[in-house]
Amino acid sequence: MTEPTLAAAAAQPGKSASLWEDFIDVLYAPARVFERRRGRGFGAPLVLLAILFGIVTAATMSLTRPLLDRQMDLQIQQMRKNGMSDEQIAGARGTMERIGSITAVAGPAIGILVVVPIAALVLWGVGRAFGGAFDYSAAGVISTYSLVPSIVTAVLGAVLLLFIDAQSLPLLQAMTVGPVLFLDRDASPVLVAVLTRFGIAEIWGFVITVVGLQLLAKLPRNAALGAAAANWALGTIVAVLFGLRAAASMSS
Repeated sequence: MTEPTLAAAAAQPGKSASLWEDFIDVLYAPARVFERRRGRGFGAPLVLLAILFGIVTAATMSLTRPLLDRQMDLQIQQMRKNGMSDEQIAGARGTMERIGSITAVAGPAIGILVVVPIAALVLWGVGRAFGGAFDYSAAGVISTYSLVPSIVTAVLGAVLLLFIDAQSLPLLQAMTVGPVLFLDRDASPVLVAVLTRFGIAEIWGFVITVVGLQLLAKLPRNAALGAAAANWALGTIVAVLFGLRAAASMSS
C-alpha cells in the first residue's frame, strides 16, 4: 500500500466504531482503525484481546488436549530424571493436571496483559530510533492490534488438529499456523522458534505494525518498514532464547 493510498484510506469518513468493529476492520483495513484510535489509549482493546484469547483457548480445549497431555508426559519424565519415585509422581500428578488445565485457559489471556505493555515499550523505542513522533500509548495501540490476527490463527490452528495428528507436531508453538507445521515432533526447539516467526499471524501482524507506524508515528513508508523489521528481529531473538532454554531442558 503506497503512502497516498494509505492516507486516502485513513481519511475516508466513517462513523465511530465499537471495539468489536475495530477488531474486524484491522484485519483488512488497519489504516481506518488506527485513524479512529488516534489519541486514544490501548487499555480497552488490550483487555478485549485478552478476553478473546481466553475464550478461544477454552473453546478449543478439547482439540488441544493431546498437546497438554504430551506436555504433562514430558514433565513427568523430567521428574523421574530428577529422582522422584512413582509414588511421589502419582501424588503430584492430580495437582499438576488441575493447575495445567487452569494455566492452559488463563495463561494466554494473562500473558497478553503482560507481554503487550512490554512489546509496546520496545516498539516505542524502536520507532523513536527511526524518527517516529509518537508516544507510548500509540505504540500500545499498534502492538495490541497487531496481535488480532493471532486470534484468527489460534482458531484455525485448533481446527487443523482435526486433520493433523498432534503427536506428530513439535510441542513448542505447535499451534502456530505456518511453516512450523511441516516439522516433526523431534525438531530442534530453536528451529521451531525461528519458523514460528514466519507464521501467518506474525506476517499479518507485521503488515499491521507498518501501517500503524506510518499513521501514528508519522514515519515514511521505508522508515516504517525498517522499524517494523527491527522490532520483528528483536522478537525473533527473544523467541530463539526461549528455544535455547527449551533445548537445554530437553537435553538435561
